[in-house]
Amino acid sequence: MNMRRLWMCPILAGAAALAVSAGGVRAAPATIPLKFAKIYIEYNATAVDLGFHISLDGEDWKRLKIFNPAGREVFDVSGSGKGFGRFGMTELFFEGAEPSLAEVPREQLLALFPAGQYRFVAKGVEGETQVALATLTHNVPDGPAITAPALDAVVDPDGFVVRWNPVTTPAGIVIKGLLAAV
Repeated sequence: MNMRRLWMCPILAGAAALAVSAGGVRAAPATIPLKFAKIYIEYNATAVDLGFHISLDGEDWKRLKIFNPAGREVFDVSGSGKGFGRFGMTELFFEGAEPSLAEVPREQLLALFPAGQYRFVAKGVEGETQVALATLTHNVPDGPAITAPALDAVVDPDGFVVRWNPVTTPAGIVIKGLLAAV
């Protein structure tokens, strides 16, 4: 039995976190947390649709996979070529298509994206693994009641203020942040 095989047996059995290279033995790449990862639902009361959004930030990664609460892969993206394949990426934001709730009923759409913890796993350009968990809930707030400007008001497109009553429904909903359009 050659020396390489002797070294590989404990690695494959999980008894040691070592990797063998032509130059000798080195430590296996580290596992580090992504800086942040979020998954959330956006409800558009005007278009009456739901959109699922993902945002994340990490150190230079070249591949990212997202797994749903059941452990099934739901997203996979990787960089390629001399740019993204070599140097990687650091941030990502995307939103899924937003079918009308008249076209795809709310319950059917929510079933496609189960509530719970989604696992984000990125492979860094140096071989390290970056991970994060993000929780998706199905607690979607109702649309706001706009109090100003009036529905038929003429406004200056270069600057006006929209006001609304706090959204408190459905019962128990807590608004943690707002997205602003500019």
